[in-house]
Amino acid sequence: MIAFLVPPEVAVKIAPYQFIHYWHWYVWLIGALIIICIMVFEGGHKAERNMRGTLEARIKKLTEEVSTYHDGRPLLVLHVAVIAGSREKGKPEYVFYIQNCGQRTARWVTLEHAESGLKKYRLTFNLVSVVEPGKETHLGYEICTIGYPSSPATINEFLTDNQDNTYVVWYDIQIKFRDTDESMQEDTARLSYWPSEQAFSSSEVPYTRRQQ
Repeated sequence: MIAFLVPPEVAVKIAPYQFIHYWHWYVWLIGALIIICIMVFEGGHKAERNMRGTLEARIKKLTEEVSTYHDGRPLLVLHVAVIAGSREKGKPEYVFYIQNCGQRTARWVTLEHAESGLKKYRLTFNLVSVVEPGKETHLGYEICTIGYPSSPATINEFLTDNQDNTYVVWYDIQIKFRDTDESMQEDTARLSYWPSEQAFSSSEVPYTRRQQ
Protein backbone atom coordinates (compact mmCIF):
# COMPACT_ATOMS: atom_id res chain seq x y z
CA MET A 1 0.00 0.00 0.00
CA ILE A 2 2.88 2.35 0.78
CA ALA A 3 4.44 1.66 -2.62
CA PHE A 4 1.40 3.28 -4.29
CA LEU A 5 1.53 6.41 -2.15
CA VAL A 6 5.25 7.18 -2.10
CA PRO A 7 8.20 6.37 -4.29
CA PRO A 8 9.63 2.86 -3.85
CA GLU A 9 12.94 4.08 -2.41
CA VAL A 10 11.03 6.06 0.26
CA ALA A 11 8.67 3.14 0.96
CA VAL A 12 11.66 0.90 1.63
CA LYS A 13 12.91 3.39 4.23
CA ILE A 14 9.44 3.78 5.88
CA ALA A 15 8.46 0.09 6.04
CA PRO A 16 10.91 -0.88 8.81
CA TYR A 17 9.68 1.99 10.95
CA GLN A 18 6.10 0.87 10.42
CA PHE A 19 7.08 -2.64 11.50
CA ILE A 20 8.77 -1.31 14.61
CA HIS A 21 5.77 0.88 15.40
CA TYR A 22 3.43 -2.09 14.83
CA TRP A 23 5.55 -4.33 17.05
CA HIS A 24 5.59 -1.73 19.88
CA TRP A 25 1.86 -2.23 20.50
CA TYR A 26 2.50 -5.89 21.19
CA VAL A 27 5.36 -5.02 23.50
CA TRP A 28 3.18 -2.61 25.45
CA LEU A 29 0.34 -5.13 25.62
CA ILE A 30 2.60 -7.94 26.84
CA GLY A 31 4.27 -5.60 29.31
CA ALA A 32 0.91 -4.48 30.66
CA LEU A 33 -0.18 -8.10 31.08
CA ILE A 34 3.04 -8.93 32.88
CA ILE A 35 2.58 -5.96 35.22
CA ILE A 36 -1.02 -6.98 35.93
CA CYS A 37 0.06 -10.54 36.70
CA ILE A 38 2.77 -9.28 39.05
CA MET A 39 0.29 -7.01 40.82
CA VAL A 40 -2.22 -9.86 41.24
CA PHE A 41 0.52 -12.17 42.47
CA GLU A 42 1.81 -9.61 44.95
CA GLY A 43 -1.74 -8.78 46.05
CA GLY A 44 -2.43 -12.45 46.72
CA HIS A 45 0.74 -12.78 48.75
CA LYS A 46 -0.10 -9.63 50.71
CA ALA A 47 -3.60 -10.93 51.46
CA GLU A 48 -2.13 -14.26 52.54
CA ARG A 49 0.35 -12.51 54.84
CA ASN A 50 -2.43 -10.39 56.32
CA MET A 51 -4.61 -13.45 56.87
CA ARG A 52 -1.74 -15.36 58.42
CA GLY A 53 -1.01 -12.43 60.73
CA THR A 54 -4.67 -12.25 61.77
CA LEU A 55 -4.81 -15.98 62.49
CA GLU A 56 -1.60 -15.85 64.50
CA ALA A 57 -3.00 -12.95 66.53
CA ARG A 58 -6.20 -14.87 67.23
CA ILE A 59 -4.29 -18.00 68.22
CA LYS A 60 -2.13 -15.94 70.58
CA LYS A 61 -5.19 -14.33 72.13
CA LEU A 62 -6.93 -17.69 72.60
CA THR A 63 -3.79 -19.15 74.13
CA GLU A 64 -3.64 -16.29 76.63
CA GLU A 65 -7.32 -16.73 77.46
CA VAL A 66 -6.94 -20.47 77.96
CA SER A 67 -3.99 -19.88 80.28
CA THR A 68 -6.21 -17.70 82.47
CA TYR A 69 -8.86 -20.41 82.66
CA HIS A 70 -6.38 -22.86 84.18
CA ASP A 71 -4.12 -20.69 86.32
CA GLY A 72 -4.19 -23.17 89.20
CA ARG A 73 -7.24 -21.70 90.92
CA PRO A 74 -9.91 -24.03 92.32
CA LEU A 75 -12.12 -25.59 89.63
CA LEU A 76 -15.27 -27.00 91.17
CA VAL A 77 -17.33 -29.69 89.47
CA LEU A 78 -20.69 -30.98 90.66
CA HIS A 79 -21.36 -34.73 90.47
CA VAL A 80 -24.57 -36.67 91.03
CA ALA A 81 -24.85 -40.46 91.39
CA VAL A 82 -27.74 -42.83 91.91
CA ILE A 83 -27.75 -44.86 95.13
CA ALA A 84 -27.23 -48.53 94.37
CA GLY A 85 -30.44 -50.55 94.49
CA SER A 86 -32.79 -47.57 94.66
CA ARG A 87 -33.62 -47.60 90.94
CA GLU A 88 -34.84 -51.19 91.17
CA LYS A 89 -37.35 -50.08 93.81
CA GLY A 90 -38.93 -47.66 91.32
CA LYS A 91 -37.85 -44.45 93.09
CA PRO A 92 -34.18 -43.68 92.44
CA GLU A 93 -32.34 -41.85 95.20
CA TYR A 94 -29.29 -39.70 94.55
CA VAL A 95 -26.18 -38.36 96.26
CA PHE A 96 -24.20 -35.24 95.31
CA TYR A 97 -20.47 -34.61 95.40
CA ILE A 98 -18.43 -31.47 94.82
CA GLN A 99 -14.97 -32.05 93.34
CA ASN A 100 -12.03 -29.65 93.18
CA CYS A 101 -10.12 -30.18 89.92
CA GLY A 102 -7.86 -27.17 90.49
CA GLN A 103 -4.55 -26.79 92.28
CA ARG A 104 -5.64 -24.61 95.20
CA THR A 105 -8.07 -25.09 98.07
CA ALA A 106 -11.63 -23.79 97.74
CA ARG A 107 -13.31 -22.46 100.89
CA TRP A 108 -16.86 -21.51 101.84
CA VAL A 109 -18.44 -23.18 98.85
CA THR A 110 -22.08 -22.26 98.27
CA LEU A 111 -24.37 -23.48 95.51
CA GLU A 112 -27.36 -21.62 94.15
CA HIS A 113 -30.68 -23.36 94.78
CA ALA A 114 -32.69 -24.88 91.91
CA GLU A 115 -36.43 -24.88 91.33
CA SER A 116 -38.44 -27.67 89.75
CA GLY A 117 -39.99 -27.34 86.29
CA LEU A 118 -43.41 -26.22 87.51
CA LYS A 119 -41.95 -24.19 90.41
CA LYS A 120 -43.50 -26.33 93.16
CA TYR A 121 -40.26 -27.54 94.77
CA ARG A 122 -36.86 -26.12 95.64
CA LEU A 123 -33.55 -27.99 95.82
CA THR A 124 -31.12 -26.43 98.33
CA PHE A 125 -27.50 -27.48 98.91
CA ASN A 126 -25.59 -27.28 102.16
CA LEU A 127 -22.55 -25.06 102.66
CA VAL A 128 -19.17 -26.76 102.25
CA SER A 129 -16.38 -25.17 104.26
CA VAL A 130 -13.33 -26.67 102.49
CA VAL A 131 -12.63 -28.67 99.32
CA GLU A 132 -8.99 -29.65 98.95
CA PRO A 133 -7.28 -29.81 95.52
CA GLY A 134 -7.90 -33.11 93.77
CA LYS A 135 -10.48 -34.14 96.38
CA GLU A 136 -14.23 -34.53 96.37
CA THR A 137 -16.62 -33.89 99.24
CA HIS A 138 -20.10 -35.19 99.92
CA LEU A 139 -22.66 -32.44 99.36
CA GLY A 140 -25.72 -32.47 101.55
CA TYR A 141 -29.06 -31.21 100.24
CA GLU A 142 -32.70 -30.82 101.12
CA ILE A 143 -35.89 -30.38 99.14
CA CYS A 144 -38.99 -28.54 100.24
CA THR A 145 -42.11 -27.10 98.74
CA ILE A 146 -42.11 -23.49 97.54
CA GLY A 147 -44.41 -21.19 99.47
CA TYR A 148 -45.38 -20.62 103.05
CA PRO A 149 -45.45 -22.70 105.04
CA SER A 150 -43.02 -25.02 103.27
CA SER A 151 -42.83 -28.74 103.87
CA PRO A 152 -40.20 -31.40 103.16
CA ALA A 153 -40.31 -33.16 99.80
CA THR A 154 -38.38 -35.88 98.01
CA ILE A 155 -35.92 -35.76 95.13
CA ASN A 156 -38.39 -37.68 92.97
CA GLU A 157 -41.13 -35.11 93.60
CA PHE A 158 -38.67 -32.41 92.57
CA LEU A 159 -37.56 -34.18 89.38
CA THR A 160 -41.05 -35.20 88.22
CA ASP A 161 -42.58 -31.75 88.66
CA ASN A 162 -42.65 -31.02 84.91
CA GLN A 163 -45.10 -30.54 82.08
CA ASP A 164 -46.32 -33.64 80.24
CA ASN A 165 -44.08 -34.96 77.44
CA THR A 166 -41.06 -33.06 78.74
CA TYR A 167 -37.96 -34.49 77.05
CA VAL A 168 -35.21 -33.03 79.25
CA VAL A 169 -34.97 -30.53 82.10
CA TRP A 170 -31.84 -28.47 82.78
CA TYR A 171 -30.92 -26.89 86.09
CA ASP A 172 -28.00 -24.44 85.78
CA ILE A 173 -26.47 -23.92 89.21
CA GLN A 174 -23.96 -21.22 90.09
CA ILE A 175 -21.16 -22.24 92.46
CA LYS A 176 -19.47 -19.52 94.51
CA PHE A 177 -16.38 -19.95 96.68
CA ARG A 178 -13.25 -18.23 98.00
CA ASP A 179 -9.77 -18.77 96.61
CA THR A 180 -6.68 -18.88 98.84
CA ASP A 181 -6.20 -15.12 98.36
CA GLU A 182 -9.76 -14.49 99.65
CA SER A 183 -11.01 -13.49 96.18
CA MET A 184 -14.50 -14.64 95.25
CA GLN A 185 -14.67 -17.11 92.37
CA GLU A 186 -17.55 -18.64 90.43
CA ASP A 187 -18.19 -21.78 88.42
CA THR A 188 -21.38 -23.06 86.84
CA ALA A 189 -22.68 -26.62 86.82
CA ARG A 190 -25.64 -28.14 84.99
CA LEU A 191 -27.92 -30.87 86.25
CA SER A 192 -29.92 -32.67 83.58
CA TYR A 193 -32.94 -34.93 84.00
CA TRP A 194 -34.62 -37.08 81.33
CA PRO A 195 -38.11 -38.00 82.63
CA SER A 196 -38.75 -40.82 80.15
CA GLU A 197 -35.58 -42.63 81.23
CA GLN A 198 -35.44 -41.38 84.83
CA ALA A 199 -31.82 -40.40 84.14
CA PHE A 200 -30.23 -37.71 86.30
CA SER A 201 -26.70 -36.45 85.56
CA SER A 202 -24.40 -33.44 85.82
CA SER A 203 -22.19 -31.64 83.28
CA GLU A 204 -20.54 -28.32 82.49
CA VAL A 205 -22.83 -25.69 80.98
CA PRO A 206 -22.02 -25.59 77.19
CA TYR A 207 -22.15 -21.77 76.83
CA THR A 208 -19.90 -21.01 79.79
CA ARG A 209 -16.16 -21.14 80.45
CA ARG A 210 -14.34 -21.10 83.69
CA GLN A 211 -12.73 -17.71 84.10
CA GLN A 212 -10.32 -16.23 86.54
